[in-house]
Amino acid sequence: MRTIAPNEARKPLEWEEALSSGVRLMDEQAQKFGFEVHRTVALYYLRDAGLYSYRVHSSRDVGEKYGSTGVLFDAYSGELVNVSLPTGAQSGVTLTTWLMQLHMANVFGRPYQIFVCVLGVAVAALSVTGVLIWRKKRRARIGRCSVSRAATILDRESI
Repeated sequence: MRTIAPNEARKPLEWEEALSSGVRLMDEQAQKFGFEVHRTVALYYLRDAGLYSYRVHSSRDVGEKYGSTGVLFDAYSGELVNVSLPTGAQSGVTLTTWLMQLHMANVFGRPYQIFVCVLGVAVAALSVTGVLIWRKKRRARIGRCSVSRAATILDRESI
């Protein structure tokens, strides 16, 4: 990724100009890659990199809450630098997107969220019962060792 020197005299695009550039670039990419833009999520100014990041929720996104389809463009000229598609472009990115959305319970609606909640409670319950069983066995083992030591001491005294 290229960077702009901080003392450069150029002035970045104004917010409205950056937004219209982001919308235009996103529309171009939507036509090129065949997806639909549903809503705007964010416009970020990355000062250190000299870039704007425009994010939307699109038909390439998994789940309804978040949008991670994005374009990066030059903050001074408005030229496209990079396109970020959450699914369909690179298999590793698609897999990561699905795993993240499954982890966040952001897919398959309320039934999946309830399933994940129940699964989380079950893991917590198994952890607690595991510790309780370990503690019970440890107490029994320590008790046996004490009885064994006492018997050994009594045997030595009787000799």
